[in-house]
Amino acid sequence: MNQKFKINDEVRFELDLENPKDSKAVAVFTRNSDVKLGFAPAFYSGFMYDVIKNNGKYLAKIEQVNTNAKPQLKVKIIVTGQSTINEDKDSEFDVIEQLAFI
Repeated sequence: MNQKFKINDEVRFELDLENPKDSKAVAVFTRNSDVKLGFAPAFYSGFMYDVIKNNGKYLAKIEQVNTNAKPQLKVKIIVTGQSTINEDKDSEFDVIEQLAFI
């Protein structure tokens, strides 16, 4: 596998408003090389959609790469940041669970 990303690389999320299968689809790209890693799983895409739409600040980094895993489990990304979408103004979030992308 000729990958253009590695552990600790930052990633960015972009809304995919033209996605016919998911109105809240969020695409994932490496920050430096613009390689598209895939999409945020539906379980997380609604949350990230809201963070992006509300100008939430976040940092997302590749924590683990498993080239032998199923495509949807190859990349583990950790997301931390700050958002005003929760009840508590400027609440911080720390998404520690695995985000896996195709």
